[in-house]
Amino acid sequence: MCGTYNNNPTVLDIRRAKRGAEILDREFPGWEHQINLMTLEIRSSQRCVLAQVGRHHKKTMTDMVEVLFDRLQFLTLRDHGFAIDAQDAWDWEAAEVRMRRAWTAEITYRQSRPKAKVVIKPVVAVPVESQKDYELTA
Repeated sequence: MCGTYNNNPTVLDIRRAKRGAEILDREFPGWEHQINLMTLEIRSSQRCVLAQVGRHHKKTMTDMVEVLFDRLQFLTLRDHGFAIDAQDAWDWEAAEVRMRRAWTAEITYRQSRPKAKVVIKPVVAVPVESQKDYELTA
């Protein structure tokens, strides 16, 4: 229908949020607990995912971008759900809603998972057997 906005996240929106979350997992474990979903706004440099995680780690947006992406390009941000991808100028608002919903679903899922317990196993020294046992005889 012409003029009707679809505010449900697309498969692409969901994939982008998941890719972004995976990058954050590597650099900032537990980041999902630092996001306030009530204030999440993808187009805001103060309330987007990167800004909220960065604030918790005392990093600016520039620092966050440098930590996460080498030689940042808009496509990289967009492909990881940190920026809006709008087909046309009139679609920015709908794109914002879809991306926010994709991130909200990803973050809510991650927040609901039980936290993994870290188990540190002691390192046991194993004696090295003598080399004579492994020498080949002619």
